[in-house]
Amino acid sequence: MDKLKQLRPFLHRDHAEIAAILKITNKIKAEESFAQPQCSDSNNKRTGQRSFGESSNINSWFRR
Repeated sequence: MDKLKQLRPFLHRDHAEIAAILKITNKIKAEESFAQPQCSDSNNKRTGQRSFGESSNINSWFRR
């Protein structure tokens, strides 16, 4: 029990540090996800059109 009492402050401090790190990372993720949707939607539409155009070009190549 003595060793557990000695280690308890360190365990508690590590837990608090981990919680602080998680708060920071969650805040960063929230900011990134808040900033991205408009860009990612337009990029997905563009790449979708490009990939569809490429596949139709490949199909026309095989039809020749």
